[in-house]
Amino acid sequence: MVEKIDFRPEASEIKARFREQFEEELFYSHREFAESPLLLSIMLLIFGRTAKIPTKTYRFYKEAFAALFLAKAFARVSSDSKGAWSAFLIDFFERHGYHSYNNAILELLYDMAPEKVEEYIFTPYLEALFEKSDDIYLRFLGKLYPSLKLTYDYHDIVNEYVDEDSEEICEEDESYYDFSLDSDGMAKSGVMGFIVHFVLGLDADDENEDDDWPYEYDHIMEKVPLVVKELERLEDEERDSHEVFKDEHGAVHIYSCFQRVISGHWSTEGYYISVEDLRHKADQFPAFLSILISDDFSNKKICETLIPRVRKYLEALKAKRARTDNSFFGLLKF
Repeated sequence: MVEKIDFRPEASEIKARFREQFEEELFYSHREFAESPLLLSIMLLIFGRTAKIPTKTYRFYKEAFAALFLAKAFARVSSDSKGAWSAFLIDFFERHGYHSYNNAILELLYDMAPEKVEEYIFTPYLEALFEKSDDIYLRFLGKLYPSLKLTYDYHDIVNEYVDEDSEEICEEDESYYDFSLDSDGMAKSGVMGFIVHFVLGLDADDENEDDDWPYEYDHIMEKVPLVVKELERLEDEERDSHEVFKDEHGAVHIYSCFQRVISGHWSTEGYYISVEDLRHKADQFPAFLSILISDDFSNKKICETLIPRVRKYLEALKAKRARTDNSFFGLLKF
């Protein structure tokens, strides 16, 4: 049955691995899927994305049902409700990151009804992003990387030495900051991440190949103490009004522009900055924004590479829509 499934020709090795794993491990537990070409095709799509077959059948059925429901719902959308339907879908898929459960559904939906996904989700989403020409980099940054993780550690080091001329004991301040700002480990935007990675096949990997960043850039490191003060000032202002969630792993403090995670473990502890919220309070974070717009900021380099490619994709979608509209009106002439 697997051999009969129409799958991406360029991904024959994925289909071969899927068949091998399915036959060896899951044929009996997922036998009902093998008897349904539709369910088997959906399972292959999920395998192509995650490199594993869902072992929890209820989760698989939930994803498949959600995608099938949305695909069928397109046919029932009226012209009056199209805007609201688009807004709902964009919010639904944007709410979580690219690797979230929602985007497994988006991939299934895109495979079932690509033109509808382009019309109802991708086109209005990108048109809203590019409708304003100003500040496009920061708006794109906020879409692709909704949160940036900031960590710092201050090392207070004062060394004493004897002055050779006066023989007096002097102090030399060698204090310094460890500082990191990137989206490493953070989920990328649901819709933008899907467009960039899955549809366009572009690389938005934010792993910094420059091990000396940001330490070799003095103009960046000079801003770090100011950035810390900006964060601390907002924490002080919202000390009595912000929300706090605690569990056995630590605490999450939710402020208006960022979340601060206190967990005691380096992999999760830090400030998770909302680029979009920060952009609307630019006057309160001049030092932080100066780092974001620096040409040496690694995520800016990534965004400036991707922006023209994504804009070109939007133009292709609009041209496709225009051709469809012209064909429709051409039929009406008869």
